[in-house]
Order: sequence, then structure tokens, then C-alpha cells
Amino acid sequence: MELRCPESNEAVDGPEWRIDGKKVSGLSPDKYEILSSRRLKVKRVVLGDQGRYECRYNRASKPTLIYWSSVTIKPNPVITLNFIEKRVACEESVNLKCCVADTYQVKLTFGQKDLETQGKCAEHLYKTKPEECGNKLTFTCQLDRPNREQTMTLNVREQSQVVTTCPEDEDQGLGNGVEGEEAKSVCGEGKVGEILYKCEGSVWVPKQDDCVLEEIQNLEEESQNLNGGDVSNFVQGLSNATQQNNDDIVTSPATTASIVNILRNVATASSLITVDQEVMGDFLDTVNVIVSPSANNVWSNLNSDPDETRVSASSNLLLAVERMSGALREEDTFQISTESLSLRKSVVTAASNMLTTNSSEIEITLTQRSATNTSVTVIEFFTLNNIMSNRNSEEGNINSTDSINSINGNVLLVNTSRTVENITLTFKKNDSDLANPLCVFWNFELFNNTGGWDTFGCEPKFDVNSTVTCECNHTTSFSVLMSPYIPPEAKRALDIITYVGVGISIASLIIALIIEMIVWRAMTTNDTAYMRHVCIVNIAVSLLIADIWFIVGAAVSNKNGAALGPCTAATFFAHFFYLAMFFWMLMSALLLLYRIVWVFSNISRLAMMLIGFFIGYGGPLITAVVTVASTAGQKGYITSYGTCWLNWEKTKALLAFVIPALVIVAINLCVMMVVLVKMLRRGVGNTVQNEETHNLRVIAKCVAVLTPLFGITWGFGIGIMISPESFGLHVVFALLNSLQGFFILVFGILLDSKIRETLAGTSSPDSRSGQTRSTSGGVSSSTGMRIFQRFRKKKGYNVAGMSNYSTSSDSSSANA
Repeated sequence: MELRCPESNEAVDGPEWRIDGKKVSGLSPDKYEILSSRRLKVKRVVLGDQGRYECRYNRASKPTLIYWSSVTIKPNPVITLNFIEKRVACEESVNLKCCVADTYQVKLTFGQKDLETQGKCAEHLYKTKPEECGNKLTFTCQLDRPNREQTMTLNVREQSQVVTTCPEDEDQGLGNGVEGEEAKSVCGEGKVGEILYKCEGSVWVPKQDDCVLEEIQNLEEESQNLNGGDVSNFVQGLSNATQQNNDDIVTSPATTASIVNILRNVATASSLITVDQEVMGDFLDTVNVIVSPSANNVWSNLNSDPDETRVSASSNLLLAVERMSGALREEDTFQISTESLSLRKSVVTAASNMLTTNSSEIEITLTQRSATNTSVTVIEFFTLNNIMSNRNSEEGNINSTDSINSINGNVLLVNTSRTVENITLTFKKNDSDLANPLCVFWNFELFNNTGGWDTFGCEPKFDVNSTVTCECNHTTSFSVLMSPYIPPEAKRALDIITYVGVGISIASLIIALIIEMIVWRAMTTNDTAYMRHVCIVNIAVSLLIADIWFIVGAAVSNKNGAALGPCTAATFFAHFFYLAMFFWMLMSALLLLYRIVWVFSNISRLAMMLIGFFIGYGGPLITAVVTVASTAGQKGYITSYGTCWLNWEKTKALLAFVIPALVIVAINLCVMMVVLVKMLRRGVGNTVQNEETHNLRVIAKCVAVLTPLFGITWGFGIGIMISPESFGLHVVFALLNSLQGFFILVFGILLDSKIRETLAGTSSPDSRSGQTRSTSGGVSSSTGMRIFQRFRKKKGYNVAGMSNYSTSSDSSSANA
């Protein structure tokens, strides 16, 4: 672009050129050239060059004479088509249409023939000819200036070959298609590129979206001719464009890849100039948009793309930031912070060589030659562990999905103005459940220049207190790779054990509840029996609901972190109902203690129910609510690594489950010791009746077996927290924990002889025919109707007054 200043006969000297108030003489000569006293040349015009241009004449004893013009730079025109590729039948008419912005004109051509004259839109109805069957016809939409064009293709088929498996879609510019066929479609308004569709199940399904925002596409084209003088204005315009289009960018892989290319071009143009804080701030604002957590799915798409250009996008991004940080003025010291990264530029000396970032520490050992002040730039990325691939030189596979390692710390970019002898970095682990640390740096040349993590020159020194300390003999971008304590194959085996066990547990609990429904009236003939079965039913219900929420939590969990809302809900209810199971176990033990120690005391059934529900559900509810209220604000309620369970690393919220559970186990064991002593000192049969004796023995057996069993289970759970690398502990814990419902069915239901007798009495044909059987009280009739009648009569058992008890139905009737 060339501007001319009008001549002035009154001028003392030649004109002074200014752009938006800044003197051109102080701007980059690579960008602006004064050809003569009255001519200014602007090289490689970009959108950022628009503004107010002035030429000023200083006049003797008169005001300065100013000529000015406001220059507007228009973006490159974009041609829009009504389709890119379409399948049609022979002798079928097809509408061809292409348009451009108001100030430009286009025309349609086929071969050397113009189909439509120039205009804002060129539209033509083309009818295919018989001789064109089986061919592909290419039509060109040509722009008058600058010289640009776009093509449309018709795939002409015989009428018999046109099978409408997928019908024509005019909105997407797609013709008829057969199963498995691919076709390209135009992008929506404001975007350029194409979308690849595939005919699947009689529907056109989008497979790859290569649409780029028109504004970003224009900026990418401009960045290809960028020089140092353009950088300041350009990055400001880029920052504005990315922030204004944030929602579209973080959902578009093609647009994100385009921005990476722009940033790389900006970094290249900045290599011969010095960059100040303002320019670096605009640059990092753009980076912040594309590395935000909202863009994680976009980067997953790019990292798994078979196209090496897209696979290397994250590597090119890191390279651009690294080069840009190297262009900062050495003497500057400042900080820049965004949601996804922070930059700290400072100076270190031999006496003061420690730097601290948000979650890392860096100690730099200077060489003798660099013992003077050394400028250090540290950029910490908080989200790059979800964006960079975990492919590394140790595993030698470009496909990161095959890697057992994960990036387990923030990525640190360290750039120094002088050579350093050694650098020590301390990373805070993102996931304390991972082990086997590898101290790595990003090697841009690995895997055919797509980049990967490399251990050369770096080694781990310490792995303690949820941190890993690394030592390296060079500077670049660092992080730490870690793998699970348990290998993936073993982890899958544990998952199978867990899910199969939970399935068995759920089935067992449902069976237990069905059995309780069948025998309820027959087994709840006195207060002790009633409360015993209330406890076992609530234990079963609590564990059943907890298991269901466990499955819900597993369903919403994923590798990159679970959705916060659903995962928090799953964790809360699983925590609440697992605790409820333990509290109802406590209630069973207290019932046993009450009936053994206070033999002649009598609490009403309603009072026992109120106490039971207050303890069984009140305690867990208070604990669960307090836990979520005290830790959710710190984002420390659930784990940070994709599992829906209580956090351990940050807030120790897991203790809100472990401590109550183990305390209840301890209390129940103490109760059993007291009961055992009481029973040894005086026979239970001397103080209570035979029916009462049976109920107390069943409760004692249940508490005596299930309490240690559940206690041992969570004892192994604590063992895993202390020694997570032990595969044996994981297997035992998975088996015991997932089969708790089965244990309740066996020890709480099936081993009760009275329940088995009742089930046999209600299902056996012999019992219904009136046969007799022997019981502890002698021979009695087992007719089904008499049993039913006996259990209906509440006064048939004189619990308070009878010391001798008969099981005969006649005696029961007499006492009624």
C-alpha cells in the first residue's frame, strides 16, 4: 500500500508521517519505507494496518498543516458455494450457485465456457447430458480480483446406479448416496473449508469437520507474510478475534489448528525483534483460549488424527510459545497470569537462584561464565497435561493411546538468557495414585518431528509427599510422566472382579429382600426379632443403593476427569449409603447388647424404631453433609483423576468414611466381647425364652461374622492407601468389598434356621399336607394354615412371663 501526501509551498521542510499518532520514523523499517519526501510505502498489508495515517508540514510562524486519511483494510473475499461435491443421475438438472461479498464479482465456468456473467452471485441450472454419464464434471467459480477460485464437482451416474440409500440433503449440499459412500459438504455461514460426510444407515453422518472461522482463516493468510514490524498490531487483532469467537474456537479442531499455525508464524516473525510485555500478553491471551479446559475434546481429536500435521499441533504450539519467550527483552521483569497458564520473567543470581510458581519449584545452578545476573522466563501450563500427547521415547510409539504413562504434573517451560549448569524442578503430582516417575522434556524432533517426551539429560531424584523432584542439565519444556502402580492388564482384571462382584452383591441383596418379604410376618413375632429384621433389611437396602450409586459413579467417570455434577452426586449418595450400612450394623450390636445386659428392661417397638432410624440414617446424613459442605468449596470433595469417590490427596475427605466405619467395627467388637463374657457367666437360656435365645444367637452370629469381615475389608483398603503398588491387596480388597451383599445374604439370612424352616414350611408340599416334624419343643403340627394362624396371634408368645416355651400351636392358642 502506497500513500501520497499533497505538496505544500509553505512548508519549512518535508512532511512527517504518523500512523495513529506514532511517528513512522520510530517504527520498523521492515514494515514502512519513505520512498520520497511525500510518499509512504506500507509493506505486506494486514488487517492490523488499518487506522489514521497523517502527513504533517511544519510552517514558519503558522500552525502545523495536517493531511490525514482513515484507511480501512478489508479481509480477503470468501467464495461460498451451494455444494462441493454431489452425485446426480444422467440428464438430471442441478442448480449451481456461488456468491461473494458485495464489493466483488464472480462468474461460473465449465471448461473454457462461461456459464454465467460476473456478479455478486452467479447461478446456473445445468442439465447433465447422456454422454456425460459415468464422468465427473468440474465447474469453477472465479473471482475477478484478486485471482481466486473454488470448484464444484458433479459425479454423474447411470439412472440404474443411483440408489438412494442416503437421500439428498439440500441444506448440507449433499446428493443421493449409497451405503459407505463419502461426500464433501460446504461449511456454515462465517466459515470456510469443507465437511466430510459418510452414508451410514441411510443417513449422512459427519466424519471430519475442516471448517475454519472466516476471520481466523484471513488472519492465517496474513500471518504467512508477517515480519517483525507487523507483530504488535497483528497479535492484538488476533487476541481480540480469538476472545470474541471463544465458543466457536474451543469446539473446532480445524480452527484451533489454524490458530496454532498463526502463533507459529508470529513467533517466527518475532525472532529478529524484542518482544515487550504488552505483545507477550496478547500472545498468551490467544494461547489461553485454545488450551482452556473447554478445548480438551478438540485436542483429543487432533492428537488422534492420522494426519501428521494435526498430530503435531500441540508440539507446534509449545514450540511457538518457547520461541516467543526467547524474544522477550532480557532486562524486563514481569508476571502474566491467565486461567490456564502463568508467566514469570525474573532475574536470578548465584546467591538467589530459587523460583516458585503456582505448584512447582525451580532451582537453577549457574555456570561460572553465567554467574552474573541471568534472565529466566518460566511459563507454567495448568492444562497442557490434558493437551500434550503422552507419547515418549521410552515406549517408542507415536500412538499415545498405547502408552501406560500419563503426564502427572503441570508442564513447565524454562528459558534462560545464559547457559546453566543444572536445573532442579519439583513438580506437584496431579494424581498421587500413579508411580514410577519419568522426568522428561519435550523433544520436538522425535517421531518424525511430531514431537514426544524424552528422558535425555533428566533423571528423578525424589518421589515423596505427592511431589517429584527432577534434575536436568538443559532448559526447555519439562514435565513428569507416571504410570499406574497396577499395570493396565491387571487393572482390567481388577475391574472385571469388581463389576462381577458388585453384580453378585446386588443380586444377593435383592434375593435377601425378597426372602425378608416372604418371611416377615412369620419372623417378627416379638420385639427383638422385629428389630433384628428391621436392621438386616436396612443393611441390605443401604448396601443395595450404595452399589447402584457405585455403578453410576463408574459410568460417569473417565480418564480425563468425571463431570463434576454427576460425579459429586454419585460420591455423596455412595458415601451416605455405605455409611448407613455400617451404622445399621452398629444398631444390630447395640440391640444385642441391650437384650443381653438389660434382660428385664422393655422399650416399646416404636421407641426402638425411632432410635434405630436416627442412628442408622441420621449419623450418615450428618457426616455426608458436613463432608461435602467443608470440602466442595476447595474443590477437594471428589478425586481429581476421574474416579467418583472421596478425595484423599487434597482434603483427606476419605477420612469421613474410613474413621466412622473403623470406629463402628471397633465398637461392635467390644460389644461382642461384653456379650461373650455375659453369656459365659450365665447361660442365656436361664434368663430369656427359647425364641428370644434364638434371635439373640442369630444377631450375635451376624455381628460376630460381618463386623470382622467388613472391618478386614476396609483394613485392606487402608493397606492399599499405604502400599498402593501391592497387587495382592488390590485383589483381596476388590473381592471382599464387591461381595458384601453376598455375605449379608448368607450370614444374615440363609444361616438362620428359623428362616429356612419358614421358607420350607411355605413352599413344601409335604408341610401343606399336614405332616409333622420335630422341633426344639417336641413334635408339632406343621400344617401351613396353622403356622400362618400361629404367627398372626401376637399374644401366642408370652415373652415377659413365660420361662418355659412350647412350639405347639395348641399351647399358643391357649395363651391367646
